[in-house]
Amino acid sequence: MNEYLNGSGERTLVSLEAPFCLRSRLRTVSMDRVARFIESRTAAALWVDAPPGTGKTTTVIDTLSASKRFRAIRRIICYRGMRIEEALYQLNDFLLQAGIEDMDKVLGQRSRLEAKLSVLFNILAMHPVAVFFDDFHHLAIGEDEDSQVSLKNFVSACSSLEKSAPGMLIFTSSEHPPAGAEIERIELPGLSLVETRDFWTLLAAGSAVPHDISNPLLLRLLARMSSSATGRAELERQRENGPDLESAYLKALETLRPATRELLEILAEFGRPMTRGLLRSLCDGIEEEIELSRENTDKRLLELEEYGLLQVSGRDGSTGISCQLHPFVNDAACQGFHSPDAGRIRALRSCAANYYLRLPGSSSNTWSMYNAREFLLRAGHYEEASQLQKCFIEDLLRLGYHDLAKKVLLETIETTSGNIRTVSLGNLAIIYKNDNRYDEALDLYEQVRQELKDSGDQANLARVLHQIGNIHYLREDLDAAAAHYEEGGELARELGEEAIWLATRVQFANVLYQCGREDEAMKSYREIVEKLQESDGEKGMSLLAAMKVQIGQLHQKADRFLEAETEFMDAEKLVRAVDDKRSLLKVLRARAMIARERRAYEEGLSLYDEAQKTAVALGDVLELSTCHLLMGDLERDRV
Repeated sequence: MNEYLNGSGERTLVSLEAPFCLRSRLRTVSMDRVARFIESRTAAALWVDAPPGTGKTTTVIDTLSASKRFRAIRRIICYRGMRIEEALYQLNDFLLQAGIEDMDKVLGQRSRLEAKLSVLFNILAMHPVAVFFDDFHHLAIGEDEDSQVSLKNFVSACSSLEKSAPGMLIFTSSEHPPAGAEIERIELPGLSLVETRDFWTLLAAGSAVPHDISNPLLLRLLARMSSSATGRAELERQRENGPDLESAYLKALETLRPATRELLEILAEFGRPMTRGLLRSLCDGIEEEIELSRENTDKRLLELEEYGLLQVSGRDGSTGISCQLHPFVNDAACQGFHSPDAGRIRALRSCAANYYLRLPGSSSNTWSMYNAREFLLRAGHYEEASQLQKCFIEDLLRLGYHDLAKKVLLETIETTSGNIRTVSLGNLAIIYKNDNRYDEALDLYEQVRQELKDSGDQANLARVLHQIGNIHYLREDLDAAAAHYEEGGELARELGEEAIWLATRVQFANVLYQCGREDEAMKSYREIVEKLQESDGEKGMSLLAAMKVQIGQLHQKADRFLEAETEFMDAEKLVRAVDDKRSLLKVLRARAMIARERRAYEEGLSLYDEAQKTAVALGDVLELSTCHLLMGDLERDRV
């Protein structure tokens, strides 16, 4: 949710999603320290860490709100289960509003996560934009090793930003920076004695100031409970034994009204920021409805705010209403401090999934589908979750998000059986193959092979044999590749699966060619040509042309130049008929090489000239350069 702040004659686009009450209630030494760092331009990246409840978020929000350095400020609220990939999409929506389109261009491209993050660095090097990742440590929780390495590299790469860069990255975390990351760090110490006294006064607590306590959340909990016997006893215990946030939180749960505690524990299971509409949608959908007032005066929400356990923004009318539980509450839920009704939690997660599915444009939004699938999985609806993944798994692979795709597929493999599990194993094998992890890919394909055998799915078994052949081919084990291509091809022939047979037979013939088994290769190529010539229409003409080129090259290798020329000219007619410029380029070069063998230099130069023009039309610089080199060789031969 965005708003504008006035500053130095210009308006600053701001999206902090924080209640106004977090800003400027108490000016602390920590705020001044962070402000001095930001305004001094000592570095373009900053890591702020401290234990939960110490005031990291408040400190950075207050500092950024007062800064005149930036023209756009965006806070990304990180939560358990969130991915850095999704964070970039949230950031992109904001950058577009600020008139910066660089991120939008790269997000739709097939590129690794690291490439997309590098674009963010370029943006910060050029634009006065502050990007604030709040509770950054949540992004790494539960991720696989590859994802954690990506996050570590992201933080480490911050050192590449020049100190004078107009933009800035800020991270808050309850943990230290990743080991070896060269990033400026400020460790917040908590409130000073004077600040503790002033804050205690602001909270209107009647008892003596607990000087040994410097954690703002702990102080707020104790102040709110000080009117009850339980609260006063807890305050005295903390004075005697030292500060203990977890103990105070457990006592706060006891002093909350039962309806308020019930709402808190349910919403903690959702674990992420909520708009007012989402909050109401979740509550309305739970069995035995938890009614939520349509006004902003629901007593339970107000009580949670008083305890500092809920933050509501937008009440001043500057932005839409949104709310967020204090991150400590979400952590407490994960640590088992709560005891919500299991049935209601399942219902909550189902409601959350439905909410994401009903969002406008959700069917074409990868992240809406991903979040819906995550909640279905957590609700135990494994089949529904696995069906939903079909809507976005190809997008993840297309965009280069292999780590996230692996996570999704592994979860499906662990929670389902039958066809969907088999398909997921195959998709995971493709990822490993593309990452050059051939042994792991082969192990997965062998699992798929066995499952397809057991289920009697012969057509897909033929496809998998083809894929196993591809893995052996990439490992340069040509004999094993040929054996699997042959087995898959024969099975496809028996089943009448022409497309599978063609794909497998082409690879089989290519392997025979590379192994020097040229007579067998020629026989296979001719067999493919006969099959393709039986079909009508333009479909398959480019493949037919490619096979004729292969046959022509076999003739050329055996110095049968006339036969080679005949095959190449047949191929040329075919690709011209379907305007396949890419294949035409290859055919023209093949014909030119035959002309060179026959010492028909003028003909060869003419063919290379047309090949050059075709490369220009395709915009293929590499092919154009190759044609130049080959023409030069032919010119030297002529001289």
